[in-house]
Amino acid sequence: MARLGEYIDEIVKVKVVMGEIYSLNDTHTTLLLYSGNHVVKAVILNNYLYRRIDFINEGVRSELLVIGRVLDGVTININYIVVLEKYPTIIVEPELVNHNIKGYIVGVRGIVSGHYRLDDLDMYYLSIDDSVVPVIVSHDLIIGNPWLRNNLSINNNVIVIGVVTEYYDLLVLKIIKPEWVLPGETGLPGDNQPLPKLPLPRGIYSNISLGNLSSIAPGSIIGLNVVLTGITYHDGYYILHVIDNTSYGYVYVDQETMNNIDPFMFGSNTLIYVYGTLDLEPEYGLVIYSSIIKLIEPSTPLEIDPCMISESMIGTPIILSDALVINSSIEEEQVILLVSIDNCTIKVIIPNNIYLKLPENIRREITTSNIYLTIVGFIDKIDSELIIRIYNISGVMIKT
Repeated sequence: MARLGEYIDEIVKVKVVMGEIYSLNDTHTTLLLYSGNHVVKAVILNNYLYRRIDFINEGVRSELLVIGRVLDGVTININYIVVLEKYPTIIVEPELVNHNIKGYIVGVRGIVSGHYRLDDLDMYYLSIDDSVVPVIVSHDLIIGNPWLRNNLSINNNVIVIGVVTEYYDLLVLKIIKPEWVLPGETGLPGDNQPLPKLPLPRGIYSNISLGNLSSIAPGSIIGLNVVLTGITYHDGYYILHVIDNTSYGYVYVDQETMNNIDPFMFGSNTLIYVYGTLDLEPEYGLVIYSSIIKLIEPSTPLEIDPCMISESMIGTPIILSDALVINSSIEEEQVILLVSIDNCTIKVIIPNNIYLKLPENIRREITTSNIYLTIVGFIDKIDSELIIRIYNISGVMIKT
């Protein structure tokens, strides 16, 4: 499969292997589709998907021909599906439902041993001996289908087919269609079938290199050492631009994780350990969503004054020492400081989720003119203006 980014807004036709369900809502399902060593997200209308694919007989690892419009570098909006080769949905016991098959549609055979109401969901427990798997289903589906409700009566022996997913931090089986709950004695083609192997394996990988990320599946947990080259910001995440001796990559980090980093030791060329989950993003393709960042070989950010900042430095972590605040404004989502060093000025953006965590005396003083600050952040660009973006609660200090 060629790079999708070359075909945005075009209609493509491709043979693929059906993988996991990446996400779903009331109207659409997003599937992962594999072609050789490539993986893409396929967005499909629910009504069409469940009409075209019989998930009892045509499960994960089935071969498909799909036609759709390319939305971005990793996503196709599918409007036509043909099943070329079937691989039935496997039937397993509760103990085999684990994070390694998250996103898979599987069938679980067991005894209904419990039932609880949770807001707009019903949760059932399916058990064999000491093994239990929680099963969730929308309350509307239960109310609208007496046959489904009867099948899920306590002590019934059933087969439940659903998506292995998470409800908060709990791994569960989610029922999508009422006909996916069957009497336990029903014989199905997926009985005694092995777990289907996808072209790219999902698992837990330590000390992997960036160059090998394309050989494992999204959803894998990975740990690796990389060197920081820059930081950017997009849609609530800081994106660390990183390299190793095999390739380059991108690490998505939330504000909480960034607050655990010492910004004075997080300059370009810092060697860091990254631990997180491999995922797909339209702009960069395979990326890492990281929950842990550890500094292995720290490096001090570049100390600079505003006169030296240029567009080629966007993303560079920097320090401004003795920056004089000459103006400030408090906006809905951020605080903007206009600071000066040697008669050169630049705007400094402090996001509200950082500003509001600063001590009250610092919040009050940094918005006062004629105060000197030490500022640690990275060079960014908003519209056509270069700015400094603060990314850490230790990134603003009052000079004493």
